[in-house]
Amino acid sequence: MTILRSRPFLTVAIVAGVWIVASFVSRGFGAYGHLRYLVELAAVIGLVAAGQTFVVIAGGIDLSVAAIVTVSAVSLPLLSWQADPTGLTAV
Repeated sequence: MTILRSRPFLTVAIVAGVWIVASFVSRGFGAYGHLRYLVELAAVIGLVAAGQTFVVIAGGIDLSVAAIVTVSAVSLPLLSWQADPTGLTAV
């Protein structure tokens, strides 16, 4: 199988193509700040996925990780506007 027909290469090529087209169509899409923001969002998901991978490799299957991330993503913003957010950042 050639590299041009491999799935990872095609995925990267499609994402790069969409990124280039969107950079020309939408003003500011290709800016450094936007790319940095996307990497920050992906880093959280990557850390959760790495932890889930270790759990599955160790022989345990814990599917509650997605539920915990969802509850955290919903509850922390609701709580943070009522209190001093410096205490929540430590959690």
